[in-house]
Amino acid sequence: MCKMTLFSVAFVLPVLYLPMVAPVAAETTCSGNLAYCQNGVASRGFPDTQCKAAFAQCMKTGVWETHGQYGRRVEGVVRK
Repeated sequence: MCKMTLFSVAFVLPVLYLPMVAPVAAETTCSGNLAYCQNGVASRGFPDTQCKAAFAQCMKTGVWETHGQYGRRVEGVVRK
């Protein structure tokens, strides 16, 4: 019984879980990052000027980059 439980946890659950995660993480878009950024700054009470600037740059280069405490850089972003 213990071997079957270990097998199901180690092999079956990741196989069932990956198809749900992979499509979501497969494509990052400039507009998706913009929405995520605007929601984040709105919840913290900050202006969204950095989000708009990062979106404009992302549409030109395919790189999303914001700075500061919650900043991040994502390369290979789909421009849409």
